[in-house]
Amino acid sequence: MATPTLERPADNQELPTAGFGERARQWALRVTPSLSAVLVGILMMTLTGSLLIMITAPAGLGFSDRFFITSSAYSLLLGGAVGGPVNIADTLDKMTPLVLAGFSVAVAFRAGLFNIGAGGQIAMGATVGTIVGLKFVAAPAWVLIPLVLLAGLVAGAIWGGIVGVLKAWRGAHEVVTTIMLNFVAYYISAYIVECTTDCLPGVGRIRVTFQPSSTPLGANANLPLLSQVVNQIFPGAIANDGAYLVNIGLFVALAGAVVYWFLMSRTTLGYEIRAVGQSPKAARYAGINVRRNITVTMLIAGAFAGVAGALMMMGPDLTHTFNDLTWKNDSTGFDAISVALLGLNGPIGVLLAGGLFAALSQGAGLMQADTTRLASNAVPSLPSSYAVHVELIQFSFQALVLFVIAGQIIPQFRTTLVRLFGSVLAGMRSSLARLPSLMLWLFVLADLVAAGAFIGFVITSLVALQPVVPLDASVSAINYVDPTPLFALLLTFYLAGILILLLTIGLRLLKNRLRQGSSPPLLIEAFSTEEVLSTVAAAAPETTPGPASNDSTEATS
Repeated sequence: MATPTLERPADNQELPTAGFGERARQWALRVTPSLSAVLVGILMMTLTGSLLIMITAPAGLGFSDRFFITSSAYSLLLGGAVGGPVNIADTLDKMTPLVLAGFSVAVAFRAGLFNIGAGGQIAMGATVGTIVGLKFVAAPAWVLIPLVLLAGLVAGAIWGGIVGVLKAWRGAHEVVTTIMLNFVAYYISAYIVECTTDCLPGVGRIRVTFQPSSTPLGANANLPLLSQVVNQIFPGAIANDGAYLVNIGLFVALAGAVVYWFLMSRTTLGYEIRAVGQSPKAARYAGINVRRNITVTMLIAGAFAGVAGALMMMGPDLTHTFNDLTWKNDSTGFDAISVALLGLNGPIGVLLAGGLFAALSQGAGLMQADTTRLASNAVPSLPSSYAVHVELIQFSFQALVLFVIAGQIIPQFRTTLVRLFGSVLAGMRSSLARLPSLMLWLFVLADLVAAGAFIGFVITSLVALQPVVPLDASVSAINYVDPTPLFALLLTFYLAGILILLLTIGLRLLKNRLRQGSSPPLLIEAFSTEEVLSTVAAAAPETTPGPASNDSTEATS
């Protein structure tokens, strides 16, 4: 029997090029899954908060009235966070310690450690930084500011190093030791500001006379505001520069991101930290000193948090002083856990997550204060005593963080989520490739509508609230803002987002059905013709022509 042969195309033969329609289809297949994933993530975060707001709205209101409250609340949340230069400056100011504390938690996570002690490390960095700042209050600013930062860094590193030593040499679990050391740090700082006699050798007391609070840091230890720095370079460029609270500590946070990236990605120490985090036994077998790396990791984690505490004291938020309850009530250390987990322990991710949490905190005030008045422009029957509490929005964001935390802590759950999301995205790509063009472009249209509506809602919110967000804005200015466009854009985003979600689920079911009723994929679909020919040639057994009369002789006989 003759063996069929395939003719290879000539080398100079031009292959057919894809037309515009096919190129557009391939582009849609590449972009649609990623864009859909982002939009569905935003949908799940915001829709959860919207449902909570609508459920807790006053009785007797219809669906549209309740949705007006939701759209007004989210609009004011955006306006309060980034609605104007002052709002943006305040958001960046709140972001600075969150980012540094987030790196404190993230570097410990990379080594397989759960640093819940960022709050205590912040407290010790701030307390020791304050003591040093008051001890050398007469020093010039160019000496005192780095000295206070260095004191906070060393204090935080020592406080974190205690946890590392206990973990490495005695096997004490870092969760237990960090929680206990948090309270020790809180009570040490409270003791220092409550003590009325010579409490510290060589320093004396730092408490003011009339209340348990520390003496404010001198002017030379205060970080200059960025607006003041700009006015020194360009005189008169920014009016009322004292209203913009972000200071040069922001550059310290950005430098921390660079240090964290370089440490984890470009140094031997970073490689060893990641190896220990992946498998301490394998790292030990490879010759890595696990105990040393655990200790050094917690020293670095404490240093990041200690610098965050020093910056908080040197910035305008605490008016350069703290009392006996400041650090016990401060949530920066625990928020840093969410920041690190939501940022997936990466430098860019932690920066973005810190900005998100800072924006949520900054915009909460305007949302709680003015949601009822803005929604009343479209819902006159809304009681004036009603208010939207920021806890409803925080719940939706924390619900997202909860899934991320579960994926980071529980390996089995993390593996399940990775496989699920990976299969969904792979299923979307393979199913989209099999869909008719009409359904594919329906998916693309839903993505474009959802993205356009969301971007439109953000822009419209910022533009419409310009008369409201300035510090000197009239209280009655919000009575002239029309919430109808906000209502329409947010509703459009939700409808398009829900359609994307339903299409994604449908594609997942379609993939399962196609998998059950289809044969294995052809080799030609996965490899080029040249690779197929070489594979077939290599796999075919070599046959030598034998005497042809064997079979024919047997047949004739």
